[in-house]
Amino acid sequence: WRQDGGPLRPRETAETGLRPGAVAAGQDGTLVFGCIDGTVAVRGERERERSWQAHETRITSLVCRGDHLWTAAIDGKLRQWRLSTGELLRDFYDHPAWVATVMLSPDGSWIATGCADTMIRTFDTESGDLLQRLEGHGRTPLRLTTDSSGDRLISSGGFDHELRFWQPDSGRCLMSMGRSQPVTAMAFDPRSGTLALGDRAGRLRLLRIRPGGPRRFTPRTSPLDTITSPPGSRRH
Repeated sequence: WRQDGGPLRPRETAETGLRPGAVAAGQDGTLVFGCIDGTVAVRGERERERSWQAHETRITSLVCRGDHLWTAAIDGKLRQWRLSTGELLRDFYDHPAWVATVMLSPDGSWIATGCADTMIRTFDTESGDLLQRLEGHGRTPLRLTTDSSGDRLISSGGFDHELRFWQPDSGRCLMSMGRSQPVTAMAFDPRSGTLALGDRAGRLRLLRIRPGGPRRFTPRTSPLDTITSPPGSRRH
């Protein structure tokens, strides 16, 4: 879809020739694709098309901030790139298993990964140092999100049907909630204090981090893989 809400024409989609495993919004309306062959591709109406080989295996997750891009892949690597040139800026810690998801803090000072060894790890984006290991999930954490401050709360959900809330600076698990299905998508809306959860059964559930109680939407016929909260949104 275009940013104005209109759909891409079928020929525009077909002509890219991409097989993306992850996608993120870059600068000035560009889209950044992480592909199953390990390449990163940048597409935008004002940008020249460019791509580069970022990993040897499928890219599972990526996130952008300004001219910086972080990618994670099945090869267990977390890498930082200059988005405008494709220059490799940093190789982070090699994870012992594939990385399912990556999340950047709101101020860009740290980044978190969810790994198939069941751990969540946080890293300093300037130094690349490992900050914390968050232990508690029984299976792979599939999705991560954080509140608007980035220092009070990380939410995580995964194959173990659990939703967990963490304190990132200490690595302490504040609370866990059992779910009927694996949590496959999540996003936090800072204005309303609402956490949106999507699961494999296609259900969308809203949890108020502040008092107000949860809400549930009508089930879909297919799993929810991604949820985003538009900037400035107040309603869902």
